[in-house]
Amino acid sequence: MNKLHFFFASTMLFFACTNSSQHKNNLKPLAFVADSVTGEPYLVTDTAGVVFLSWVEKGKEKSTLSFSTLNDSVWSAPTVISAGNNWFVNWADYPMLASDGSGGMMAHFLEKSDSGKFTYDVKIMTSANGGNNWVSPQLLNEDGKKAEHGFVSIVP
Repeated sequence: MNKLHFFFASTMLFFACTNSSQHKNNLKPLAFVADSVTGEPYLVTDTAGVVFLSWVEKGKEKSTLSFSTLNDSVWSAPTVISAGNNWFVNWADYPMLASDGSGGMMAHFLEKSDSGKFTYDVKIMTSANGGNNWVSPQLLNEDGKKAEHGFVSIVP
């Protein structure tokens, strides 16, 4: 079972086991289809109440950061944010997505900067139109060191 399926199953189990005499949970699974091996899911709701899910698809030659939005219990078709063949993909230090509720979005991912095991930089991208177009990745850390950079948190 890949990490994305485990995340959804764990979330559903948590809410299904919550016992409340005041209300009844009407939970149902949400179908989500990914084209390849996925991981590093990140679920966030913006200030307008839109639910976003981002994840990394791991291919043989490259990794791809994508996102979908939840509309009437159905995930939208995936939108690609960025892709690269030199990413540092890690379950503990994963890409995140944020939306300000009015079309402004930001995402980050990790890109290898040298041959060392933990030498990577943080790249950030922004979109002004709800994720339809993204600016080219920009380097967040500017210290020039070939070292571990990461564990970024972003919020609108």
